[in-house]
Amino acid sequence: MRRKTQDKNSSPMDGSARAAQCGVMIIIAIALIAIIAPFAINIGFQTEASCALFSAQWSAGDLLVYCGSVFSGLGTLLLGALTLYQNKLLRDETDKRIQAEKAREYATFMPTIGLQDRNVFGDAVILEVSNFSFASIKDIAFSDIRGMDNDGNAKWTFDDELLPMLLPGESNEVQIGYLNNEHFLTQQPLETIEMKMTCVNQLGFRYSFSIQGTAKETKTFGNPKRFQWQIEPIIA
Repeated sequence: MRRKTQDKNSSPMDGSARAAQCGVMIIIAIALIAIIAPFAINIGFQTEASCALFSAQWSAGDLLVYCGSVFSGLGTLLLGALTLYQNKLLRDETDKRIQAEKAREYATFMPTIGLQDRNVFGDAVILEVSNFSFASIKDIAFSDIRGMDNDGNAKWTFDDELLPMLLPGESNEVQIGYLNNEHFLTQQPLETIEMKMTCVNQLGFRYSFSIQGTAKETKTFGNPKRFQWQIEPIIA
C-alpha cells in the first residue's frame, strides 16, 4: 500500500529527475568506453595473434576511427531518445495542468439550483425551479423521473421535462407525477420522487445532478403532503 501511495503522489518533476539521472549515467558510460576502448585496442595490437584468423588486416588507426564513429552514433541516438522522453514528460505535465484548470473552472461555475414544490395534488407535484447562480443556464432537462412508494417500489414513471433557460434569479415551474391513479404501478402511498437533471452554463459546461424529494406530512389544509428536496452534483 505504501508503494501505491508513493506512485500516486509522484509528480512529473520526479520523472524529469529520473530522466536527468539516466542521462548523466549514459554520458558517464560513454566517457568510460571512450577512455577504455583506445587502451584495449592498443593492447590488442601489441599482442601477437595466435593464428592467421585473428591477424589484423587493418591498422590501429582504422579501428580507432571505426570505434569513434560507432560511439558517436550511439551517443547521438541515446541523447535523441533522452530528448524525446523529456519532451513527453513536458507534454504530460502541460496536459495535467490544462485538465486541472478545466476542473477548477468546472467547479467554480457550477450552477446553484433551488427546488421547491409549490403545490401537491395527489401524486402530481408542481415543482418550482430557481436559478440562484450569477449567470444564466439553459437546456435544463429532467429525466429518469419516477415516484417510489413506502416499500421502495416504483409507483410510477414520468416523461422527461424541459426548461429552455433560466436567467440569474429567475424561477419557473414544471409538473411531475400524476393526479389520477391510472398510471400507478402500486397503490401504496408515495414516499419519494427521484430524477436526474442536466443543464448547460454560459461557458458551455454541462452539469448533471441527482435529485430526490422525500414526502413530509404537514398540517396545512389542502396540502397535507410536501416534499423536502435534495440535489447533489454527479461528478463524472
